[in-house]
Amino acid sequence: MVVKQNRMGRRRDGSTAWLLFVCGIWLSGCASVQSLAEDMASRATLAPTTPETLRLRPLASTASSVSTRSYRVGEAYTSRVGEPMLSVKNYEVGEKVARATALRDFEQLCGRLLSNEPGSCSDSPLVSVRGGTGSVFEVQGAVSTLDGDYFALSLPAANKKDVAYLLVDTKGRPRPGAYVAWRQADSNGYSVAGVPLVEVSPDIPLDDDAPLFAFDNQQAVAASGPGYLNYELVYLGRRSTAGGDSIVLSYREFARQSPDHVTFEQTLPYPVSQRDIDIAGLRLRVDATGPESITFRVVGDSRRGAEQR
Repeated sequence: MVVKQNRMGRRRDGSTAWLLFVCGIWLSGCASVQSLAEDMASRATLAPTTPETLRLRPLASTASSVSTRSYRVGEAYTSRVGEPMLSVKNYEVGEKVARATALRDFEQLCGRLLSNEPGSCSDSPLVSVRGGTGSVFEVQGAVSTLDGDYFALSLPAANKKDVAYLLVDTKGRPRPGAYVAWRQADSNGYSVAGVPLVEVSPDIPLDDDAPLFAFDNQQAVAASGPGYLNYELVYLGRRSTAGGDSIVLSYREFARQSPDHVTFEQTLPYPVSQRDIDIAGLRLRVDATGPESITFRVVGDSRRGAEQR
């Protein structure tokens, strides 16, 4: 029994040695694979800086005044049915860059393992850097860097965790070097404006020989005040009524939030025999009317204090 136990012990020791030998080879292989992975990671295309490098900020808008009158006091004008006789605009607007339209197809390329030819990127955020001619991208804000100021174009989300941006200059060209930035979708403690961004410098840059984007501006009426004016008068023709023939005008006001949208309209009939019409602070003198047109002059403008002498 002792001999058998010794033999069994020797056999057990031999098996253990063999097992340790195999595991050693396997672990050596794992170490080699791990070293390769670490080497590949060190050659990765993404080289983010610290999140404090950039911060998204709101776009500044340019304020301007809109003050136009389509008439001159005392001058005669003729308008056809359905056409505006006159218009008055007086308000403040703020204008800022809102959208960017791609002028040609573009796609960020990345190096591929075991291939000399680059291919489509598969990882966020570079996978989001693509678009076709005519694609529209929202301008979410701007960033200031040591090399200048850049618009931040919102890119399609590759996943629910990250939000990616393309940084372009005012001419529509990508920023040299780190033209991609990203942030976590749930950046707690920050508003969207002011959230820290991580810069990304792709190894294979986009073509920047010519502008890649064209920008569209958006106007918004500034905080409304008592001086806001935006209306027009339209000639609707002549109509026969029980009280006699009338000329019919349409008074139309436009919305403060959308200066091109009619928010109020009123139809105003006047006897054909009435030569002077007071409306919206103006005095109109009707010189001639017909079924198709009206000839008139503005002879008084109370808001300007202008009167024909």
